[in-house]
Amino acid sequence: MADEGIRAAVSIEMLLSGDYIQPTVWGEPYYYKTPLYNWILALFMKLFGYSEFVFRLPSVLSLFGLGYLSFRVSKKALGTDFAMYAALAFILSGRLLSRDSMLGHIDLFYSLVTFLQFYAIYYFWEKKQFLKLFVISYLLMSAGVLMKGLPSIAFQGISLLTWFIAQKDWKKLLSLQHFAGLATAALIIGSYFWIYASGGGSQELYFERLYQQSAERTFLYQDLLKSLFKVFSFPFENLAHLFPTSVFFIFLFRKKLVAALRSNSLIWFLSLIFVANLIPYWLSPGYYPRYLFMLYPIPFILSFYALKKLGMGQVSEKFLRVFWISLAFIMALGFLLSPFFFRLDFLSNYAILLGSLTLIALSLIILQLRQSIALIPFALSMLVLFRLAFDLLVIPYRVEVEAGDRVQQKTHAMKVSALTGNAELLVWPYTPLTENYAYYLGSQKNQIIRKSYDYKSGQYFLMPAQTSSELKLNPIYSFNSGYENIVVDLVLIP
Repeated sequence: MADEGIRAAVSIEMLLSGDYIQPTVWGEPYYYKTPLYNWILALFMKLFGYSEFVFRLPSVLSLFGLGYLSFRVSKKALGTDFAMYAALAFILSGRLLSRDSMLGHIDLFYSLVTFLQFYAIYYFWEKKQFLKLFVISYLLMSAGVLMKGLPSIAFQGISLLTWFIAQKDWKKLLSLQHFAGLATAALIIGSYFWIYASGGGSQELYFERLYQQSAERTFLYQDLLKSLFKVFSFPFENLAHLFPTSVFFIFLFRKKLVAALRSNSLIWFLSLIFVANLIPYWLSPGYYPRYLFMLYPIPFILSFYALKKLGMGQVSEKFLRVFWISLAFIMALGFLLSPFFFRLDFLSNYAILLGSLTLIALSLIILQLRQSIALIPFALSMLVLFRLAFDLLVIPYRVEVEAGDRVQQKTHAMKVSALTGNAELLVWPYTPLTENYAYYLGSQKNQIIRKSYDYKSGQYFLMPAQTSSELKLNPIYSFNSGYENIVVDLVLIP
């Protein structure tokens, strides 16, 4: 899904080639991401083998790490309970609950490093340890640059400027300690690109593509009307992505909010960092929501801090109670009615499973109606139950009944691998195969799958059916590529 196949393909080609400096896909240079996250994925694959579980494990661990870091950072300001609620509300937000927590994307690990980068600035500022502040925050920035390129530089610059100007201490940015931090980053990042160029890689192309990938998301490279619409829809889109826990942001709409936020230096720091770093994305219509994961914990921290300082209020409490109980009733009803809308007979015990889920949901609702369980723990418990149901029902349904593109791609790759054995397999250029195939075929055959126009007798090729017909080659196996119904043939050059 999305970039997942690229991350997997780059990582496995590192392992197969032994070259961890120059990333490749289909055996060709890959310039759109720097390699740090691929080193981590390659390490996991080396230790635990090739599988979707292993490939996605760093992302899952990063999500829990980001949640835990949110809790530890905010615990002193919010107290244990509210800090835990804020962390869980982030982890159980809609997009993470039902999508990104299950994918092997770079973004959650990158967000963990970036959130730590933010906190390092505050932590060492509070202790007045400015050399450590600059060196460690620039170290974390360097890790971000070696993972995703230019955004980490923007995060560092915006965050330092915002906080030091707010503290009327901008002269620290001209200090020797700051130049030590800059030198540290230059040494780390420069060393990688020097080694990359020494091995024959093109620094110019690398920098050009990294810049291009960041710049093309901004309004400068997007249609004007689309940009204006995105500026307007941006807050609503993100509220939707974080739904239903974004409903807790209601706590931010209170009188004396700014005074409450300013009363705690950490909370005020997070408030300023959130707003300052959000603006570039607000003005970038080409952004994806997962680019904001390092910022998403902050509004939850601010919301529960506002709840602690200013209270819930009668209107907010009534609204939230009606909202969460209604959502819980809808969930329970969905469990009961799902067999009438979805085929679940592939699960031998689906009736018992649905009955148990419904009973748990109704039990939680009764406890809340009797006020035997507090409102926020009730809401978070219902979301944990939703995720349990998602894992037990929706994911197996997608695999067994829908047989989505990824399942089919893996099936086709395994079939091609079985037919070609240990022989070299090549791909005809412009054959519409996603990077998922580069990963699945590479892991099955233990070889880098390369693209080539050069063919000779005894070679296996994957190519469009139209090309194999023009070359008068007989297909051994054919399958739909999933792109505009183009059929791909496996052929053996006679």
